[in-house]
Amino acid sequence: MAEQQQEAPRKEKTKKNKTKDDAGGEFPLTTMQMMIAGVIIVVMIAMRAGYDDGRSKSKNDDLLDGRDLYEVMDIAKSSTDREVKKAYHKLAMKWHPDKNTGCDECAVNFQRVARAYEVLSDPMKRKIYDKEQKMMEKSIKSDAVLITSANYKELVVPGSLWFIQVYVDWSDRCQYFAPMWEEVHNRLQGTINIGRINLGRDKGLASRLQGSKDGLPSVAMWDGELEVRRLRWEFHDISVDGLIKFIAQAAAERYKATFMTETHDLKPWLSRTNKVRALFVGKSGSKEQISFTVAAGGISSDIEIGITSKMSVGQTAYSQVKPPAVLIFRGEGHGETPVVASGKLKHEEMVKFLKANKRVLCPSLSRDNYGVVCGGHKWCALLVVDSLASSVQAASLVAAAELLYKSSDVVVQVGSISLSSQSKALLSLGASSVGEILVIRRQDHELKSLGEGSFDAWAIPVGQANLADRISSAIEGKLRPKVAGTSEGALVSNLIVFREPLFTRVLESIDDLSVEKQIILYIVGIVIFFLTLCPCLKPLLQAATMSLDGGYIDRSRDVPEEEEEGEESGDEDDDDEEDEEEDAVVVKKRK
Repeated sequence: MAEQQQEAPRKEKTKKNKTKDDAGGEFPLTTMQMMIAGVIIVVMIAMRAGYDDGRSKSKNDDLLDGRDLYEVMDIAKSSTDREVKKAYHKLAMKWHPDKNTGCDECAVNFQRVARAYEVLSDPMKRKIYDKEQKMMEKSIKSDAVLITSANYKELVVPGSLWFIQVYVDWSDRCQYFAPMWEEVHNRLQGTINIGRINLGRDKGLASRLQGSKDGLPSVAMWDGELEVRRLRWEFHDISVDGLIKFIAQAAAERYKATFMTETHDLKPWLSRTNKVRALFVGKSGSKEQISFTVAAGGISSDIEIGITSKMSVGQTAYSQVKPPAVLIFRGEGHGETPVVASGKLKHEEMVKFLKANKRVLCPSLSRDNYGVVCGGHKWCALLVVDSLASSVQAASLVAAAELLYKSSDVVVQVGSISLSSQSKALLSLGASSVGEILVIRRQDHELKSLGEGSFDAWAIPVGQANLADRISSAIEGKLRPKVAGTSEGALVSNLIVFREPLFTRVLESIDDLSVEKQIILYIVGIVIFFLTLCPCLKPLLQAATMSLDGGYIDRSRDVPEEEEEGEESGDEDDDDEEDEEEDAVVVKKRK
């Protein structure tokens, strides 16, 4: 009976400890999750606070525009404090907003005078300003465009790449960098926009574009207010060739160029439909590559840009290629003979060549490109194909359209329409077999908004006559239209939208984000990954712990019998001591 009374508290105590351990087993795991999430969020906030993408505004950014304060006050540099004060009162009365109601320029001039007076009326500030002006007299000479707050918004616009340097005249590092900068400017003049901002003369704008982590000179590639890539002195080759290579890499990154180093990279690139593919074959990081990338990216976002420096890839695309060369594929791409331009073209010639071949030879009609295929002109000819028009079919259709244009001055836009994917639209137009030609006459082709007008359509069956005669039979009125006066909106609604794979679209959307937003997105993804993974790790940790305990038990069984007997005797002695202590406690409670 006594043994049962002693055993009951011991079991109760063991049960409480077990419940406590089980409860505590989950608590540290939840705490770990919260700690990981907290640390990552703190890091994310710190990175967000410390990151400067050049978009922050300064209240004095567009105020003085790098003007000389003495010129703003209309006084000489040797003017006394009394003369400075007198000039200020005179100009303040002239430009005061209360006296010039509704004049925005007057208000800006008043603020400029106030800022100039703030500096020149203080002896210490004036002394520092005069000292800076003397140092600026030894200015760095450059032929690059001088960007100020006054012309920044007019020059650096979205869609135009700018290679911009922020510098000061008195810096030894800027003086050392100046000859390399001028050589790069001379080599790439007319190919890419190159500008410079003087920090001493235009502190507001220069501070915005310099960023918070850069020293001077600070060099970066910009597309409008979007920072494309920043030059890091620690990691990049600071030489003329290194800077040109940096510009080439930044331009390729901005316009999402595909670099091909192996011949097997060429086939998937050529297989992309409804896009013109322009391939540069030549030296990597060269002036010709920069000219090609900037021209192709600036003309149209529908041009797929490819770059290779490997002769094997170039010869696979076109066997007679002679670098540097640009190959343009306007059709399906497999076995197609590209349009070729070889030699060192000037930038203007490169732009002209790409503009002349920026349209797909025979684009496949869908809802999202109806305006490109059939918009802008009165007549449109569509070849019904199985999936995609082959290069031979596309070339013959284009040749027929060009022949009609020369003979009758009628511009006919051409394209193809897939029988398998656009069957609903073809059914409404009365076409049902491969090889037929749909001729569409847009009644209101001058309307800017597509889908609001009406059209007539002819479905010309396959015949012995050539393509040009079959199209001209509809244009000349020899055939009656199968569909007359139908709304364009109904046709567009029947067309299926051509979409790229979801994964590709997601990656392109991420690439379009700024560096700051990409960093935040990746950190959020990591947080979600860890929070999702931690509960899944618990069973694995428990299984690992049990396997380790099992291994320990197995090893303990291999201990020699003498050691086990010694341990057992020691355990028995410990149990006897515990029993004696418990008996003593019971005796004390009874007393």
